[in-house]
Amino acid sequence: MTDRGFSRAFSPMQELTEMSASRANTVSTPTPVPLVFDTSILTALRLEEPSPDLKLLRQLSEANMVRLVVPNVAAREWLSRRIEAGLAAVEGLKTAVDIARRYPPLMKVEAIAALVSLRENGDAVIAEWKAEVTTYCETRLADFGFVVTQWSDIASRAVMDAYFLGRPPFRAIKSRDDIPDGFIYAEVLATHEGDSRTIFVCADKRLRHFATQGGVVAVDSLTALLKTLKSLHANAIFALWWSKHFREVVALAQSHETLLLKRLAVDIEAAVDGITVRSNRIPSDDHEATIDSCGYVETIVVEWANAESLGEGVLAVPVTFQALIELDFSMYALDMGSAASWVRFRSSEMVGRHYVAAHGEIEGAFAATLVVGVDERVMIGELRIEDVDLSIEDAELTDIL
Repeated sequence: MTDRGFSRAFSPMQELTEMSASRANTVSTPTPVPLVFDTSILTALRLEEPSPDLKLLRQLSEANMVRLVVPNVAAREWLSRRIEAGLAAVEGLKTAVDIARRYPPLMKVEAIAALVSLRENGDAVIAEWKAEVTTYCETRLADFGFVVTQWSDIASRAVMDAYFLGRPPFRAIKSRDDIPDGFIYAEVLATHEGDSRTIFVCADKRLRHFATQGGVVAVDSLTALLKTLKSLHANAIFALWWSKHFREVVALAQSHETLLLKRLAVDIEAAVDGITVRSNRIPSDDHEATIDSCGYVETIVVEWANAESLGEGVLAVPVTFQALIELDFSMYALDMGSAASWVRFRSSEMVGRHYVAAHGEIEGAFAATLVVGVDERVMIGELRIEDVDLSIEDAELTDIL
């Protein structure tokens, strides 16, 4: 059996772990940041097939990091637009029914009967459908954490005052088309008055302009909103995202394995330098030697399936590799004559009175941990590597050259 072992005074993985733990200890979940959504944003959201951005927003809401506010008028506008789109589709069906009834062989009897029922009982069917759509939309909003506000008489009077005086966001005195925007704008200002961190999410450039004049941070899309949140509350949001998407980070890092291996090959030389290895093959008194240098590195295997998190922004991945190493050690001078052919002596350099300095090349099999530090841009699918370090966990001498 071959003995194996190593010792090292400093581990880069240990330092990164301590740094990550220190960073995690400084992260505290803030009180919920109010986010007010305009009709234009609700219309663009696909609640049936949520985007990654919308999923992240829901996670932030569930973690009580943000508060999703929908002004009552915005919710009603959004609902009415969905119903209008459905009614337009129904009108198209009615026309199709009239045409289809002329050609019964083209359709199954059951399908014709259903379409005829819609044509002849359209009002009742549509009324039932409207009720179902309303319930569905309200449920979906609630599922994603959106809270629809209720208006007070005082708020309504403030909007009407602006309407009759032509104040923002009304384009002119008694501009009826701007009444919905008036209520949404009032909700934004009221929310901002209660919490200056309020962010208004609106695709309407004009309404955003008035909001920013009132001191409110305004963005034009969900993507822009998340970028703003990350800049204001990066640590807390990144920690939450990392905990839920760590495996996605591992998969992304694995897709960049070629790049990582190029950097790793350089890091290996520095990582193994100075390590003390132990083997019965080493003819020193304690069978120990120090790695003086590293030659070629080959057969690098990265075990992505066993990757672990060391805290947000730091992942640790087991790695194995083969390397040609130069060993330095000392051996008893009287044993020089019986030394193996791979052992070389540095002239007759003595170590103390009875030992001579020796060296030799050997192949070693190493087990290590690859520590990769990434920044917050990984949240949008962009891998930016901040640090790559290697911590040697084990070393076994495999072949004396």
